[in-house]
Amino acid sequence: MRFRTLILGLDGATFDVIDPLVARGTMPALGALAARGVRARLRSTCPPVSAPAWVTFLTGKQPGKHGVFNFQNLDGRRYSGFSETLVNSSYFRGATLLDHLGRASDVRSLAYRIPMTYPAWEVPNGVLVSGPPLPDRRRIHARPASVEAELGTASPLSHDELSAAKRARDVARIDACNRFELDLLERTTRRYLEAGYELVVSFTGIPDTLHHAFWAFHDPARRCTSRTRPRRCAPSSRAGTRRSTRPSRGSSPAATTRRR
Repeated sequence: MRFRTLILGLDGATFDVIDPLVARGTMPALGALAARGVRARLRSTCPPVSAPAWVTFLTGKQPGKHGVFNFQNLDGRRYSGFSETLVNSSYFRGATLLDHLGRASDVRSLAYRIPMTYPAWEVPNGVLVSGPPLPDRRRIHARPASVEAELGTASPLSHDELSAAKRARDVARIDACNRFELDLLERTTRRYLEAGYELVVSFTGIPDTLHHAFWAFHDPARRCTSRTRPRRCAPSSRAGTRRSTRPSRGSSPAATTRRR
């Protein structure tokens, strides 16, 4: 018998919020998963930012080894310490657990929307659907390329449209966008599990986005949040269109290292 593994990544999720909701019966599915399995608080990376944290998850390396410290590239000449160039999958060093698994076995895998996986690369026995940052959030970016047509539209809103909805506090439009993306995540996850894929890793960043906007109402003492002007605690930019300059990540270790 071959076991199947589902890893569900909820970016920005915290037990400080989840536990009271589970206790009230608001999140019965997640509560049942935790009751049947094992749960624990994770120690994040240094810095504790989504970009390096998810690359660490993929490679097993700390940021000093894989080379990603934020969504932007490091630039010591700038006061912020970061350039305007967004980091993508061509920047980080080291093969991922998806690559190792595909080369060492016939296990089939799906990686769905994990951050820092754009541009997508060919994974042995695997399907990789790129996650943010993306040049066009409405499009599916995937390898094999045939998956793009199979999954269809990734989101109903572009970067600009979503930003406008946030500025206007158009909750109905944001909720509709979130529901669309979550429905696609659920359908895709279910489809590949039912097809017999042994490893499925699915990700959503919606909890993180909500916390950036509403954490001030949960923790008013936090200095980087405001009830009247919610803002992000870390710098962010929209995805650029920098082209990858390296061969497929699934080739050799040398091919995964970007020369600086």
